[in-house]
Amino acid sequence: KVFNGTSTGGLGTKAANDLAGVGFAVIGRAANAPAQVGTATVVSYDPRYVQPARTVAAAIPGSTLVAVTGLGRPVSVTVGTSYSGATKVKVSTGKATATPAAGQAQTAADDLCG
Repeated sequence: KVFNGTSTGGLGTKAANDLAGVGFAVIGRAANAPAQVGTATVVSYDPRYVQPARTVAAAIPGSTLVAVTGLGRPVSVTVGTSYSGATKVKVSTGKATATPAAGQAQTAADDLCG
């Protein structure tokens, strides 16, 4: 869900469209936040679902993550006055590679002798 946390009309809708444009599923229409958030855009999330929140925050330069216990699965974005757009992000699988990159340190556990 996306909220406009500023006095700039239409900024929440712009953010919702920007996020949808870079591949995020946006729930419903943007709405005005109950209170203005100031400069930074706030990405609120339930601590049980931190990974999706980090992905959304990575797509919004300058955003701030705020944990809200009990919020549930959807991430909430409240747009601040410094919002300038969303960027496409690449999600890593987090899987380790079998061969380290050139110049990367190895340990004995990484290089077992036969």
